[in-house]
Amino acid sequence: MKKLLKFLILSLYILVVLFSYGCNKKNSTDFMDFYAFSAPSHIEVYDGKISEKTKNMIYSFVKSLEEGFSNIKEGSLTYKINNNIEAFANENIHFTNLLGLSNTCNVLSKGKFDPTIYPLTNLWGFNENYPVSDFTPPKKEQIGEILNSTCIGINNISVKDDVIVKSNPNTQLDFGGIIKGYATDVIANMLKDDNHSKGYISLGSSSMYVLSIKKLSIIHPEKEGNIISIKMKKTESVSVSTSGDYQRYYRYENVNYSHIIDPKTGLPTTTNIKSATLIGENGALLDGLSTALILFNRDEIIDYVKQLINSEKIKINQVYIIYSSENNKEIITNAKKTTDFALLDSDYKIVNI
Repeated sequence: MKKLLKFLILSLYILVVLFSYGCNKKNSTDFMDFYAFSAPSHIEVYDGKISEKTKNMIYSFVKSLEEGFSNIKEGSLTYKINNNIEAFANENIHFTNLLGLSNTCNVLSKGKFDPTIYPLTNLWGFNENYPVSDFTPPKKEQIGEILNSTCIGINNISVKDDVIVKSNPNTQLDFGGIIKGYATDVIANMLKDDNHSKGYISLGSSSMYVLSIKKLSIIHPEKEGNIISIKMKKTESVSVSTSGDYQRYYRYENVNYSHIIDPKTGLPTTTNIKSATLIGENGALLDGLSTALILFNRDEIIDYVKQLINSEKIKINQVYIIYSSENNKEIITNAKKTTDFALLDSDYKIVNI
């Protein structure tokens, strides 16, 4: 019998919405809706109109990232890098920032975040054509060929005299793991310069920057509704990032294959970490690290998160990790129940870090 493929097809908006907002839209004084990084995006403020100048700056900035770091658009910087066409760091003013942040995230994540993983994600069908209708898992030999080529590794990319150099010609770069978080921070500064201090920026709803809002709610990874309601300080302006193994996946012969791939094994995550939410500073690092957390096993994740919280390279205020196995359901967090958040599913127990 012909093998059948089943995969979840929802509208992209529903598929990736990870937060609900504690703001009343009736109080909105201005907003922007646009499509960015293959996802619906939304900006909303509660303290006046966004100037036309700032709106144009935001649109121009997002466009420069999309066009400059597209893997399929000929002439983009990453297209040149990935296809071994001479490229220069100064072709896009954001390249140096993104590469530096990627290096920091790679170190902080113990190698579980790596922007050169594109050959593997592409092999698994998580690319610009996702979802494909004829998915079958790649063979071990195909995965092994990529891993054995040593093309995966951020150290394969460097800059010498402004020329972007690859030590392995098969290395391919993809900043998709941090670019939305990076963009939210830049846009937040634009809004602040435009005298806005209340509202939020949501790029694909997995990467956010919040400006003095009342609460955030994390969507339940296994059923409808929310699992956690987070209380926010009235004057708090922070970056927020959530990643989950349930957002994008293929289902083949009753097995789910997540889009989160381990750069060491070349395989989708199987850790039962369903989602990870980080609240703090530096959206790009939070973006990459929230994804990396999905790849840590339950028996190692608490010690790792403790190290992360104590790191001088990043400031993390709150962590919410949702773990769900057949026999155990946990919310692993450094936050305090009742004071910082409310648990909305009694099937889960709190594990304090």
